[in-house]
Amino acid sequence: MIIYAFWSAPYYITSGAISVAAQRKGSQYQCVSGIVMNILSACFAVLGAVALIIACASFQSEEDYTWTQLAGTMLLHYLLFIAVSELIIASITIHWIVQALQYQEYGDESSSLSEFSISS
Repeated sequence: MIIYAFWSAPYYITSGAISVAAQRKGSQYQCVSGIVMNILSACFAVLGAVALIIACASFQSEEDYTWTQLAGTMLLHYLLFIAVSELIIASITIHWIVQALQYQEYGDESSSLSEFSISS
């Protein structure tokens, strides 16, 4: 779980940065790279969520908890919340970028994601 906690952050940050860059400039290459990074980020979030759910289920004990077990459980739940929220955010972002690419293909003058989201 420690490896997931440290390796998930670069994927999330990179996919967010590329999505923001695609929103500002709006070239087709940046939009496609935003989709690819968000798909990778979503896959990484799904793998992390599954691993964290398994870890949370196996971490439960029937005895009294010590403070270390409580702290570990809280950290697992926090990481699970982050993974699920990243999956939701990546899915919404992918949907917006795909809509913007389809909107751009129809020949309208607007090529920016921000202009698309304002008009819809």
